Amino acid sequence: MKTIYQLSFRFLIVSVAISLQVALVAQVEPENAGSEFSLQIAPQSSSLEKAKYEPSLLTDGSLAYANNVWTNDFFSFDTDDPMTVSVIDKISTQSASGDFHPDDPDHMYVIDINENYLRKIEISSAQTIDSVNVPVPIAGGIWAVLSINKTSGAFYGIATNGSASNVYEINPETGNTAPFFETGLAAVISGTFDNAGLLWLLEIKDDNVYKLNINTLNLELVGAVGFDADSPQGMGYDVAEDQVYLAAYEKNVGPQLRLLNRTTGAASFIGNLPGETTAFGFPGSVAPIEHIIQIPAGWSGISSYVDPQDNNLGNILNPVSDEFILLKNMAGNVYWPQQNISSLQTWTATEGYIINMDQPATLTISGNPIDNQALNFTSGWNILAVITPNETPVDALFENIEGFVMAKEIAGTGTYWPEHQINTLGNVVPGKAYYIYCTQDISVTF
Repeated sequence: MKTIYQLSFRFLIVSVAISLQVALVAQVEPENAGSEFSLQIAPQSSSLEKAKYEPSLLTDGSLAYANNVWTNDFFSFDTDDPMTVSVIDKISTQSASGDFHPDDPDHMYVIDINENYLRKIEISSAQTIDSVNVPVPIAGGIWAVLSINKTSGAFYGIATNGSASNVYEINPETGNTAPFFETGLAAVISGTFDNAGLLWLLEIKDDNVYKLNINTLNLELVGAVGFDADSPQGMGYDVAEDQVYLAAYEKNVGPQLRLLNRTTGAASFIGNLPGETTAFGFPGSVAPIEHIIQIPAGWSGISSYVDPQDNNLGNILNPVSDEFILLKNMAGNVYWPQQNISSLQTWTATEGYIINMDQPATLTISGNPIDNQALNFTSGWNILAVITPNETPVDALFENIEGFVMAKEIAGTGTYWPEHQINTLGNVVPGKAYYIYCTQDISVTF
């Protein structure tokens, strides 16, 4: 018969072993409890915890459109009161993600998660107007994001298989996809463009928010979203209020509307949603901005930080036609209507030009902000466009750029020549353009 001391000793050994095993498990478990995730539609359950809804002070109220994949309802709601919805009708398939084209407020584009069709849905009736097959281009994956660039109108999708999440450009007419960017993230589940051309992303393995500059392909971690995100869900940009919303799904809690803080990445709870909401967006387009440029008489350099809606030079320069003589670029192409010379016909937003005026004039260019803030130049002389609305110190702009030699005014004496410690230029000014000289190909970022 075992003595009480033998039993106590064995119990002590077992206890120590269990404690060591628990400690080892704790060491290999991921830091974030949200690392366990699903790419499948969450099961509809009445037992999910419902967070208490209180009227939100976070929003000014905008009309959004969305798809409840639990019931296949296509509905609209005000962001101030997300549980009070107006069901438009049923749609035939469960959508994975969706968005509005900036030029078309009457239709929402969605990709369904089962048959992988890009569908154009009329928001007044919830009827599919057009569709095209868009096969998932990543093995074992799903389409998690469909977002349309608010400035260019280009369609982008993100496919994920829980290990990789890649961005593709989608042709909405043919359904063809072109690889665009590998994020290096495991499970991007939702995303949307804002008015600056930034693509905001929610990744549910680590529950972090990222932003992707679609032009420079710079991906940046913003911060933790602040809840345990799981399953397909949506994200939408409200153009009118300049806000990013998440049609979120919190694990073991349920579907919610949240407001994204684009500085910290945290998403504040606004209220419950009636069901798991995937395709989610706001109709509307980015309002054009205006750049007013004062052009002196005689020769000078000209550029703009606005990408014009109409890039035809005749139309752009028509308001100053009485004072205008000619415009030319670094390649020697000329727009000179008085001499019927038009080897230069369109304005390119990232180029600077040489202009000649008979009299001073004020030119207004209307359009969108230039998304790509990086300019590339070849060895030799070039013309630098100033593509930011702010004056920029010339020494900071060209700091540590190997191969850069000098910058100077096109018609003036201002010069920056760091090799000889000359800087009579100071700042580069919006609306103007400058000569620069380099001994090799360089890239300049504003």
